[in-house]
Amino acid sequence: MRAGKLRHRVEIQELGETRRPDGGVVEGWTTVATRWASVSPLSGRELFQAQVVDSDITHRVRMRHYTGLTTDHRLLHNSTRVLNIGQILNLDERGIEDELMCKEPTGEN
Repeated sequence: MRAGKLRHRVEIQELGETRRPDGGVVEGWTTVATRWASVSPLSGRELFQAQVVDSDITHRVRMRHYTGLTTDHRLLHNSTRVLNIGQILNLDERGIEDELMCKEPTGEN
């Protein structure tokens, strides 16, 4: 994997619980790692092919392999854009590069 293509900074986040000072529990997202990645919206043909599997897939993210990454995690791109992980592909099954098929929430219910 060529480092030059990894020009976007993404945070890998997981959902967890934290205690408030008053003893209550708050659920929220916590950053567990920060990685360089290639983030690209799917083109027309790619979007059509991805929608056969999942109608909401909007982006392809490639990054170096991160052990323990699951679809329960999400990515925060440019500190503002959330990308929910829909599918994780371990390219060439070598544990070197992952391709993530992600959904960017639109705010629609």
